[in-house]
Amino acid sequence: CRKIHGEMNVFEGFFSNIYFIGILFSTFFIQIFIVQFGGLAVNTVPLDVTQWLICSAFGFGSLIVGALLHLIPESKLPAQKHKRTLSSKSSSNLGFYRGGKRRTLSLQEFQKQGRQLK
Repeated sequence: CRKIHGEMNVFEGFFSNIYFIGILFSTFFIQIFIVQFGGLAVNTVPLDVTQWLICSAFGFGSLIVGALLHLIPESKLPAQKHKRTLSSKSSSNLGFYRGGKRRTLSLQEFQKQGRQLK
């Protein structure tokens, strides 16, 4: 059901996974139950029909905005200074502060220092 490479039909294959549908509808009804009947236990007050429609419109609106953003060609978007991907080295770096200065370690260096502390 997730589209990450510019595909437009986010509902393709929506009903092909029964577990996904079960979790989706369970989450939907549990959230309604918590909001309507949670009260003091979860610090909520029941919503009326208008408020539910407004919340649903915001949720559905995010799908519309996402679809519109996919229509903008990449050439029209501003250039990014740092493009992070899962394969980039920067994603495996762990930063920390020591003596007021930020120091970045690779994952291997971080693990090595952890072993030295034990």
